[in-house]
Amino acid sequence: KNNVHLYPNPSNGLFNISLNLPRLSNVEIQIFSSIGKIVHTQTLNDIKTGNKQINLKNLSAGFYLIEYKIEDESIFEKISIIND
Repeated sequence: KNNVHLYPNPSNGLFNISLNLPRLSNVEIQIFSSIGKIVHTQTLNDIKTGNKQINLKNLSAGFYLIEYKIEDESIFEKISIIND
């Protein structure tokens, strides 16, 4: 089973993603605004386990939806960016 965890949440825009996947996979990350617009995309290639940082400091404070696409599975999570 794919295990993906984003922290800290809420954050000032710097997030860490912890991944623990059953096999090497490509992970496509998309961030959606509250109106459904894609505001950030990123792909992690050939990853199984580890931590990666994602920098969203260019986005305004507010609520967003993050989608992780791993093979044929999509995992969604709400995230919050707050002002420092």
